[in-house]
Amino acid sequence: MPSPTRSDLHQNVPLQNFTVAAMQEDADFILWQAAPPLEVDDQKDDYYTYDTGAWNRREMKPRGVSEESVGSGWTVSTDNYNCKLRSVHKDNDWDDIAAADAGIELDQDAAEWGANQIRIEGDALFAAACFKAGVWSTNYTGVIGAPGALEFTRWSESSTDPQEDVEVLKGIIKGLCGKEPNTMVVGDHVHPALVTNAAVRDAIKYTDPTMSKIVGSKLAAYFGVDKYIRASAVYNTAAEGQTKVMSQICDAHGMWLGYVNPTVGRKVMTAARTFAWKRGGRGSQGVYTWSFDLPKIKSTRHEFELYVDVKIVAADAGAYVASIVT
Repeated sequence: MPSPTRSDLHQNVPLQNFTVAAMQEDADFILWQAAPPLEVDDQKDDYYTYDTGAWNRREMKPRGVSEESVGSGWTVSTDNYNCKLRSVHKDNDWDDIAAADAGIELDQDAAEWGANQIRIEGDALFAAACFKAGVWSTNYTGVIGAPGALEFTRWSESSTDPQEDVEVLKGIIKGLCGKEPNTMVVGDHVHPALVTNAAVRDAIKYTDPTMSKIVGSKLAAYFGVDKYIRASAVYNTAAEGQTKVMSQICDAHGMWLGYVNPTVGRKVMTAARTFAWKRGGRGSQGVYTWSFDLPKIKSTRHEFELYVDVKIVAADAGAYVASIVT
């Protein structure tokens, strides 16, 4: 064997300018888009709701000579929110910080890890509260073959027309609440089915003859909504130390359509809202993070808190379709 050997000439040292971490993009998460935040001063409280039926009832009547006009009005009720605390922390040992190679920045890593935890938790709350059947006034199911009542043929089947189905839902929602749906959220498996759907491709080819890439903006225009959102965020369902099991946070086979009003104010209709406690004026969107030293264990703790309540505030302003693709 020649001397010196290659191992004598080079000792492996981790690169300082390259590391690998599965950081998801902000755009992969949907909570703040589908249920815009309302920052509140109190952790829990009531809010007023105007009855849609009473507010939109036809009450004017013919009035004869010397007769009084008919009297009428509307009803006001209350609902409530409760921004419950969800939190996690990461301790960085001072000796570990000092011993780490230049390519590892433990405190920065903790900040980015915590931000990812907040986004995952937010989407999980939206999925549990809103992205499912049985909680909206309008619920449909995708089926294979000819559809029955409250059913659509799955968009993954040939010869389906997703635009026609969405127009049906739009008409139902508009008739229930008076608002045209402007936001569509699709599960992660729904988007590929739409991209390859013959009716979708046939419609889009007239605006994009090259069919270079069917992106969300084109699908938004196709369906006539302001926002087309793909719920593509994932999380690991396995416990720490176990083999990872990655899963979509939102139902990969579902679709939600609704009216989302980003405006915050009085007498504002919107399907869902994220109530976010400012916690005494600190933080925004219900998010509160800080770092502090723990001399007793010679560590720096990075704390991440989320004070939100994701609520359906107008069930008639949204529709959910389960199993819209196979």
